[in-house]
Amino acid sequence: MNKEQIDELQKELQNNLGSRWKVEPTSQVKVGGVKFGFSCSFEGDNASTIICPNDYKHMLDEGTSMSEVAEYIAQDLTRERRVLLTSPQTKEDFKEGLFVQLINTPVNSALLETAVHDSVIGDISAIARCKIHAPSDDEIVSFIVTKDNMSLFQMTQSEIMAQAYKNTANQSFTMQDMRDLILEGLTQAGVPKDMLPDIRKDEGKEMYVITNEDRVNGANAMVCPQLFQDIFKELGEPFYVLPSSTHELIVVKESIGMPPEDLKQMVHDVNMRECSADELLSFDIFHYDGKKLSIAMEDTETISEAIEKTKSHKLTH
Repeated sequence: MNKEQIDELQKELQNNLGSRWKVEPTSQVKVGGVKFGFSCSFEGDNASTIICPNDYKHMLDEGTSMSEVAEYIAQDLTRERRVLLTSPQTKEDFKEGLFVQLINTPVNSALLETAVHDSVIGDISAIARCKIHAPSDDEIVSFIVTKDNMSLFQMTQSEIMAQAYKNTANQSFTMQDMRDLILEGLTQAGVPKDMLPDIRKDEGKEMYVITNEDRVNGANAMVCPQLFQDIFKELGEPFYVLPSSTHELIVVKESIGMPPEDLKQMVHDVNMRECSADELLSFDIFHYDGKKLSIAMEDTETISEAIEKTKSHKLTH
C-alpha cells in the first residue's frame, strides 16, 4: 500500500473499532524481517495486536473498498483479542504450550536479538513459540517467546528451549510419498481423475515430504533425532534432507544418485522463486547417515547437544 492508502486504512480502522481501541503506526521484528504495521490495543489490556497493512493489499487489488477492508480487519482484531485473553497465565500452562520453530538465521538476525532461541545447524536457528488455546480447533495461534517471558514465568533460556524441544518431539509427524502429494494437490485443485498424470508405482519411492499433522512449522522435525533414526530404518539407507520451507522437509534417498550440488541448486532456485522471507528456512542441504545430521559436502556440523536429548516422537504415514 502507498502512504495515502495506509493513512486511510488507519482512519477507517479506528472508526470501525471505536474509541476504546487505539490504532497507532509501529514497526515490528517478525519472522522474515522488520515489518511496518499498526499496533491495535483495547483500553485496559496489557497486550496489543500488530497488523501489517500490506497483508491486506490483495483485497484492494481485487476491488474491495477500504471501508470493507477495515471492517474485515476489525472483526479479526476482536476475535484475536478474545484469543489473547486466553494466553497462559501460569508457568505450567506456559511450559505445556512451548514448541520449536525453525527459521533462517541471517534473515532473522534482528528477531534473534530478543527471541529465546538456539543455534541448530548451518544457517538455521530454533526459536521458542508458545501455543494459545484458540476458540476454534481449526485455528493455530502462537506467539514468539521473548526474553521478557523468561522473567514473567521465571524460566531461563535453556529451560525454555529444553521444554520446547521436548514438546516438539512429542508431536505427531507424517511422512508421505512426494508423488501421492502431487496427485492429492491436483485432485484438490479440481483436475479430473482421467486427466491426472500417470505416476507409475513400480518406479519405487525415492522422495518424501516430512511435516507435522497441522502442516504448520513442520520443519521442526529436523530437531527430533529419534525421528530421523526411524526414517533411516524405514528407508534402509542414508538420505538427504532438503529444507523446503519452515513448514516441511523433503527427504531424498541417497540411492537416487542425484549429486548433492544439484540438490542444493534446486533448493536455491525454489527459495528464490517461491519462498517468502518468513517461510525461508535454509540454502544448505543436509545429509543423515543413520547417526548424525550434517551439512552435505561439509560433514562437520551436527545437531546441538540440547536437541540430542530429545527422545520421543510419533511418525505416521
